[in-house]
Amino acid sequence: MVGRFPGELLPANSTCTAAVPDGRYRNTGEVVRRASNPPPPTSNTLATNPCIRNPNRTDLTGNMTCDRMDLRVKPNGTEMFRVATWNVLSMNREGSAELVANELTRLSITVAGLTEVRWPGTGTHTTNDYSFLWSGREDGQHRQGVALGLALSASRALVYWKPVSNRLLLARLRHTFGMISVIVAYAPTDMADDEEKDEFYTQLAALVSDISRHDIIWILGEFNATTGTDRTGFETALGSHGNQTRNNNGSRLLEFCSNHSLRTERSFFPHKTIHCMTWISNDGHTRKELDHILTSQRWHTSTDVFTAVQCWEVLTTDSLP
Repeated sequence: MVGRFPGELLPANSTCTAAVPDGRYRNTGEVVRRASNPPPPTSNTLATNPCIRNPNRTDLTGNMTCDRMDLRVKPNGTEMFRVATWNVLSMNREGSAELVANELTRLSITVAGLTEVRWPGTGTHTTNDYSFLWSGREDGQHRQGVALGLALSASRALVYWKPVSNRLLLARLRHTFGMISVIVAYAPTDMADDEEKDEFYTQLAALVSDISRHDIIWILGEFNATTGTDRTGFETALGSHGNQTRNNNGSRLLEFCSNHSLRTERSFFPHKTIHCMTWISNDGHTRKELDHILTSQRWHTSTDVFTAVQCWEVLTTDSLP
């Protein structure tokens, strides 16, 4: 999908991505040798380091000098940048990070929310043209985990980021018109206990509530939610192009969006069913739209198009835009 504005999204992966105006920077990056075995982070506990500022973007006095992502649309409507969400299933194997970075480069993705990364602890890495910030389990198990992939223009605009849990990560970026707060989310499955779902949405709601009302908000991730087509009570959160039958996670997602003035961006754009589905079962036939990009309702006019595309570079059951 392609979006424009002061900050917008396009669906990717087993998700959707959004596109936004791309600015003056081209993607360039450093290389990491083994993505499957990243060096241990300096701290695994949020209590000792609740917010991690970008160490490479300060001057000698300690003041932030980060660049701004240029979100202005050029007169001809070109130079958009894309935001995506993608369930990669695992990046724990050697070379996985490089494959993911290559696919993001191929699709010109500037900001990517990655779920099921399966990297334990927290930390940052660069590989090929992308920097990855990740938040995983603290017990060392290679399960769940979320990450944010940033192209050079976005990594240079990073102000700070906060690893919240193995299901949530927050980052704040500077752009032409102010700040963008990006949350990567990986919700429990629809079969999970209600207590686990309640804990996830309580943490997510607390994160959103702490964000400045002046920030643009992007929430990228796999919510394991099918929203259905009935908009009754959720007219501002769900567009007229929802899919399938709403499940319990779908009801929770729409209620969350309504309470925080957010909307499921893809549902506001008409597409063929194949371009909406973000998850494909191992049987090769069952398809669902489980990944979503949520955006602030105040910025809804900045998005142009949302779509999902197949990703061939990485073995996954998800589609990438």
